[in-house]
Formats: sequence, structure tokens, C-alpha cells
Amino acid sequence: MRLSIKVLLLVVLNLLGVLLAVSDVVGLRALNMANADLRSVHDDRVLPLRNLKIISDAYAVFIVDASHKARNGNFTWDESLASTRKAKEDIRSHWSAYLANRLNAEEQSLVDQIKPDMAKADILIERLIGILSDKDGRALDGFVRKELYQTIDPVTDRIGLLIDLQVRVAGESYEAAQRTHGTASVTAWTLLAVGIAMVVLGMTVVVRRVVGPVGRLTAAMRRIADGDYAEPVPGSGGHDEIGAMARAVEVFKANGLENQRMRQEQERQREQAEIAKRDALENMAQT
Repeated sequence: MRLSIKVLLLVVLNLLGVLLAVSDVVGLRALNMANADLRSVHDDRVLPLRNLKIISDAYAVFIVDASHKARNGNFTWDESLASTRKAKEDIRSHWSAYLANRLNAEEQSLVDQIKPDMAKADILIERLIGILSDKDGRALDGFVRKELYQTIDPVTDRIGLLIDLQVRVAGESYEAAQRTHGTASVTAWTLLAVGIAMVVLGMTVVVRRVVGPVGRLTAAMRRIADGDYAEPVPGSGGHDEIGAMARAVEVFKANGLENQRMRQEQERQREQAEIAKRDALENMAQT
């Protein structure tokens, strides 16, 4: 059964609307996923990486370097003490901030391994603060040679592993975002191609089922209006709205033909009357 023009146009418009909705949903979903990946990289990787870098610098610069400068006389005792106390506070605050983030299993395992070493380093820092407060040069010399690196190095090494993990996981998140972007791009291009195909199909259907038949029907109506009834009315056998219009035009054509026949009959009768009248006058003249 052939669809009516109204149903056909509604189907085409509804399909285009559905395609547009699907395209919007896919685009919004891809945008939300990209935003979530970006937020995850920032919140779970960039900020923790910053905290770990501050912690690593606190151990390497504000503690180790300050100890050496106090030992060598490059820092005063008070400057080294202030540097060590600042390092202690930075380590405490930024380590707490780091632990507040969401940790994956590998990250949690490294954190569990580093905690005992950090506990030893905390004790070491308290001892260093005591030495610097007492301004004990001999104790500081022995502390730097025998305890400082042996305690701090394991902590900074494991922090380095955590930093490497942050960089690696951030790269994996970037690759996942690229895959999501690729899938969304393919889907978007596919939907665009389908949309273009549907537009072309819709235009073809409208031209073949509406524009062309209406144009031919309009030409037929113009010929009928001019009194030309020889050509058949196109599309009168159709089962859609154009077919109904063509059948209505067929009625007008039939009426026009009937009027034409009646005019011809009247003309014939008039001619016959004229002939009869002329014959009568001639007979009268002869008589």
C-alpha cells in the first residue's frame, strides 16, 4: 500500500527529528565523558602530583639542603630551623591532602609501603629540629653523615614512584579520552552521513511525489481552463492526495466536456434552424 503524502512527510520529518535527537544525545554524552575525564585527570592526578612534588621538595630542599647549609655555615641555626619546621608543616598538610584523593589499587599499595618510612622520617625531623634548636654542631655533623640520607632516601624514592604512577595514569586517562573522542567522532560523522542521506531521500520523495505531480496537474488544469480537453489528467489513478486532486480535476474536465458538447449541440441546432429558415424563405420566394 502506498503511503499518503501527509504520512510520508510526517515519517521523513520524524526520522530527521529522531536523528537530530540521537546526534545531540551522542554529542552531549561525549562532551560529558570528556569533561569527566578532564576532571579526573585534574583532581586525581594533577593535584596529587603537585602535592607529591611539594613533599619531595620539602624532604630534599628544606630538610636535607637546610641541614647541609647549617652544617657548612651557609645558613644560620635559626634559618635552618625555620626551613625544617616549614618542611615538616608542608609534608604534613600536603600528605593529608594527597591521601584525601581517590587512590587506585597500585597507588594504595605504594602508599602502604611508604607510610613506615615516613614515620621514621617524621622521627628524624623531630630529632633534627632538636639539634638545630640546641645549635649542636657535633650532633648535626653525625646526624648528616649517619642518619639523614639513610632515612630520607627511601621516602623520596617511593615518592618518586608515586609521581611516576601519577604521570603514567594521567597518560592512560588521556589515551582513554582520545578513544572516546574517536568513537564520538565516528558516530557523529555516521549520523551526519545518515542525515544527509535522509535529506536527499526526503527531497527526492517530495520532488517525485509532490512537486512533479502538482506541476503536471497544474499544467493539466491550465489546459482545461483554456478549453483543451484532449490530454488526460495525470495522476488520477493515485491513492494519495495528488490522486484525489486529479480525480477532482477529472470531474471538472468531464463537466467542461459536457458543456462543450452542449455548446456544440446548440451550435448544430442553430445552424440547422438557419438552414431550415433559409430553405423556407427560398420556397416562399419560388412560390
